[in-house]
This record gives sequence, structure tokens and C-alpha cells, in this order.
Amino acid sequence: MNVYGTIFVVFVVFTCIARNLYITHSYFRKNGVKHLRCVPFFGNMFTIAIGWDHFTSLSDKLREKFPRERFVGHYNFIQPVIVVQDLTLIKRVTVKNFDSFHDRQNIADSDVEPFFAKNLYTLNGHNWRDMRSTLSPVFTNSRIKQMIPLIEEVGEQMISFLLEMINDSNTGSIELEVRDLTMRVANDVIASCAFGLNISSLRDKKNKFYSMGQLVGAGKFYYILLSAAICMFPSLTRYVKDKLQNCWPENSWPGYSIFGNRYSNQILAGNSMPSYLQLNSAHFYIIDVKSFSAESKKYFCDIVLGGMRKRETQRTIRPDLIHLLMELRRGRLKHDDKSTDRKEFGFATVPESSYGKNMVSRAWSDDELVAQAVMFFVTGFETISMVLSFALHELALQPEIQERLVKEIKAQYVKNGGRVTFRSIQNMTYMDMVISETLRMWPPHLFLDRMCVKDFNLGKSNPRASQDYQIRKGHVLTIPVWSTHRDPNIFPNPDKFDPERFSEKNRDNFDPMAYMPFGIGPRNCIGSKFALCELKVLLYQLLLYVEVYPSKKTCYPSKLSNSVFKPQLKGGHWLMFKSRP
Repeated sequence: MNVYGTIFVVFVVFTCIARNLYITHSYFRKNGVKHLRCVPFFGNMFTIAIGWDHFTSLSDKLREKFPRERFVGHYNFIQPVIVVQDLTLIKRVTVKNFDSFHDRQNIADSDVEPFFAKNLYTLNGHNWRDMRSTLSPVFTNSRIKQMIPLIEEVGEQMISFLLEMINDSNTGSIELEVRDLTMRVANDVIASCAFGLNISSLRDKKNKFYSMGQLVGAGKFYYILLSAAICMFPSLTRYVKDKLQNCWPENSWPGYSIFGNRYSNQILAGNSMPSYLQLNSAHFYIIDVKSFSAESKKYFCDIVLGGMRKRETQRTIRPDLIHLLMELRRGRLKHDDKSTDRKEFGFATVPESSYGKNMVSRAWSDDELVAQAVMFFVTGFETISMVLSFALHELALQPEIQERLVKEIKAQYVKNGGRVTFRSIQNMTYMDMVISETLRMWPPHLFLDRMCVKDFNLGKSNPRASQDYQIRKGHVLTIPVWSTHRDPNIFPNPDKFDPERFSEKNRDNFDPMAYMPFGIGPRNCIGSKFALCELKVLLYQLLLYVEVYPSKKTCYPSKLSNSVFKPQLKGGHWLMFKSRP
């Protein structure tokens, strides 16, 4: 082929690609759904993919430009996604018509990555329903209350470490990156409450449990982008999988030299196949670079399954997740809650639905048991460390709110003889207001995703629209938690940290559907009560002994870093700590 023929072929190929992209990016226009202008291939993700904007900017722009639309569209690269803005419609798709939207996008396969695919968060359909019903008794009020002494013990280790550092300093104060502090403390709580391990990641910074957690929990931004590629290009990824299998043996893929060498020493543990590349008969799956290497899989299996065998042999009982999973396997746990969750644990608690209260008998595989424990670790670790970091940040910037909370904490301390009890946590109304407002401003999940499992009529996008919109089976919709929590029409002056929004007299001023830090409907966060209990215990202990205030490095005004998907302050969460008089 001569040079003109080559140019012609290239022209035809690019013309076909451009035409397909145009057709794809015309989907919402043809269906009468408003959306932002998009960039070919990138859709509305261009500025996010290159690090110019944080993901929250997308939902903010949609709400600002189309404030009266019940739902709008955005292109996740070339994947059209519906964004639901109307609270009544949010209730329809998450509660009233939940059976049409009970699944999440699934990017993993149980044969490829069992720990990732078999946990409650990623399961779909009947598998999710059965697992939710089976796991629900683990997170009842009575069983979470039994874990408070375990959380308190970790908090005491944290306070001892901080006071030693403060006393050893020349100035009587220390500057800390708070996210590192809260990550290590949250890690130790999960180690104790889930796996029965007594460790101190503040003193032993390189302990194996924390190191394994870092391998599982890091690198999420790239994981999300690569996962999006899988959802958008199933045919292409299947084609690439077949070509790679034909050209190279499974353990000698040349892409390792491009992507894998950066992480090889600390992750691959002798396996030359990078952990984010997995091949199976159906799809070409890309798994998080740092998730579930051979070493981390073996480590968590040994902790969970080895711990169970040891307890059975020695007949030991400890009120943690391992014990509760053992009881589940024996069929001994039942859902025993009779009280109101919000009254017991706080306003942000999401009540369990009827799905979680149905009794289901099942045989547990080893992979399923380990998957639930690892899920509890990953989700709890991220949620607690992030929310606690932002709570301390806001309290440091507003000392009057901090002092009012400390006054309530000291009153409960005296009343309960210096111990942290469930009753003392339950009685701290201002503590609950502070935590609730932190979860509004800095929700652990920026959006909720749901996959349509059968065609559903969403109605008109606005009263003036000429036609209803029918979302098709397999299409995705999202609920923008971040922008809903910061909508000035729902929460006046939304960028102000104001716990009074959640006082008893003000809670009825906003639609409860507008507040969803732990999700909404039957597919909510099963661990919301544990998370709230842990947050309150740790904040109680910390503020009782330590005062927090801004340092020269404190990010103010608060601005999110564009380099990570989860909310994290630009430049880090730096604060000063000193002993409280």
C-alpha cells in the first residue's frame, strides 16, 4: 500500500470513530435530556481525567446549569449516565421502585477476584438479597454495643501516643497530618473489631496489618478510571484479552514493564503478572493496581480462616466480626433489633429494610467469609478516617463549636465515672449534631450508582418536556450525594459548618431524602451504626484530652485535591495539637 492508500485508510478509520462518537454523544439530545457539552471520547470527564477538576465539580455544574430539571445526563467518557436531581424521583428509584434499580455496576467476576466480587457491596440480584439478609444480624444494635470497649481501647492508645509526643515537644504542641493519624487509628479499630488483632499502628508504623491494608486500599483513582473503561468497552476488552492470551503466556505480559514495575517490589510478591490484569473466559478485567495481590489474599485468609480454627480449638469467644461470622456459619444469629436506630445511634443512621430482616439459610464458602471481613475493613477504614479528619478540620477552624462539644463531653465523662459507655454516647446530642453536619459537608460517598434491571419510565425531565424518558435495562443512573448535600435551596449557606441544622427543632426543615451520607433505601450502608458509634467514641476521647487548632499548613479556605477521587484537602489535613487543660 502506498502512502496515499495509508492516508486514506487512516482517514476512513478516524471518520468512523468520529461518527460513532457523535452518535453516542447525541444520545441525550435525541431523547430530550439536558446535559453539558462534552469532549469527544472523554464525554464530561476530560477535566477530571487530566486532574484539572475534582469529580464533585461535575455534579455541581449540572445542578447550577439545570436547577429545575428532575434528571439530567452526563457522559462518563462514552457511557451515558442519568443523574437524578429531584428528591421525589430519588425516592422512587431507591425505595418505592427499588426492584427496578437494586443492582450496582459490576466490574469484577467471582472467578477472577473472589474477594472483590463476593462481598456484599459488589454482589447483585438474588446473591445480594441473600447476603444482605444473612449479614444483617451481625450489625444489630446489641452486637455493636458489645464492640465499644474494643473501640475505647484503641482510642486510649491514640491518646497515650499523642500526649507523649506533646510532652516531648519543646513547644507543648505538635503539628500532624491528621489523615495519617486517623487512617492508623481506623486501621487499629478494624483490626480489633473485625479480626481480633491488638496492634498499634501509631507506634509500629510498619506493622503487617497496616501494610496489607495499604496494598488493598490505595490507588483508587486509577482503579475507577480503568473500571470505567471496562464498563464502556466490553467488546474491545474481550478482544484485547483474546489477543493477549494468544500472543503471550499469562505470566509474561509485556505491559508489566509499562505499568507494573513501579509497584513490583512491594506488591507482586514474586508474581510477574500484575494484579490489575486478570484474564478469564468472559472479559478482560482490570483490577486495582494495589488490590488483592497474592500476598494480601493469603494474609487475610490466614487471619480470618486461621483465626476461626484457632478459636474453635481453644473455645475462645471475643465480641468481634470473626466471632459473629462463625456464629453465622453455624446458623445461630438472628435479627434482634427492637429499638429505633436513629434514637440509639444518631440522626445519620439508616434503618434496616425488610430485605435485611428476612431469614435466609445458606452454606458459606471460605471465599465468601473472607470477602465480607475484607469488605468491612476496606469500607470502614476509608469512611472513618475520612470523616474523622474532616470533623477535626472543621472543629479546629471553629473553636467555639469545639468548646461547646468539649463541655458536653466533660459532663458525660464526670457522669459516667471516666468511662465511655453506650449510654454516654447516646446522650451526647451536640456530638450527634456535629457528626451529622460533618457527614453533610463531607459525605464519604460522593454519589450513589444504580443499574436499571428492567425498563423504567422516569417521566418527563421537566414540566415543559414533550416526552417521557424511558431508561433501558442495563443503563446506569446516579444520585449526586455531594451536590444534594450542598444545594442552597435545601441547606441554606451550605458551605458553612453549622451543627445547628441538625438540632431537634431544625431537623424538620429539610426533606429527609436530601440527606444520605450512608446511602438510602434497602441498598444502604449496612455498617452505618458501627461507623457512627466509632466516630463518636474516638472524637469523645480525643477532644477530652487534646485541643486542635489550625497550623500554617492548614488548608483554608477548604479546597479538595484534584489528584484523588475521595474527598481530601489540597496539601493534606494539617493541624496543631496540644494538651487540654
